Amino acid sequence: MNKTTVLIVILITVLAASWVALSIGGRQNQTLDQAQPPGNGEPAAPLPNAATPQGGASAKLTRSDKGEGNVNISATFITGEVLEEDPSLTKPDYNPQNEVAFLVAMNTHMVDLAGYKIEEITVLKDAGGNEHKPEGRWQSVQDEAGHHRSGYLKFKRAGAGGKDITQGEGSLTLTVKGVADIARRDLVWELPLPAAEK
Repeated sequence: MNKTTVLIVILITVLAASWVALSIGGRQNQTLDQAQPPGNGEPAAPLPNAATPQGGASAKLTRSDKGEGNVNISATFITGEVLEEDPSLTKPDYNPQNEVAFLVAMNTHMVDLAGYKIEEITVLKDAGGNEHKPEGRWQSVQDEAGHHRSGYLKFKRAGAGGKDITQGEGSLTLTVKGVADIARRDLVWELPLPAAEK
């Protein structure tokens, strides 16, 4: 073979390899984009790698942010039905008559999530605008190399005047502050939510 033929073969090989690499990369990005759930207040399917419950009730009770700062945060309002649908879930340590629980999941491949104390950067705002801090500590369910963390946060069920914060009209907003330099992420549930199990 002469030099020109060898150069043409090398050029064709490089172009073909580049085309294949771009095609595969484009499909992976499309898959990742499709996996991103809708933003505030909309039901969201659990993301891959997130320790979130799987099932019909949990899909209706899960909210997710838009993944700003290369971190996706989702939360599922926990009910007995959600826990029954996915028996693989670790059960939260809470009293459903007096407390509400959320399974919060944070997922990324870009940011170290290990240093965040979720119970210190999260608040729950009820329909009356009152902010509630979590009761006790974060109950960890999953912590994989600081990139996939999930666990339970619990809050008092009774708000102002002893009223159940999950009932009535309006919304309940779980706000996570300061993760990956994003000032706040609001996850919103319209009321009423499922009542406490007896």
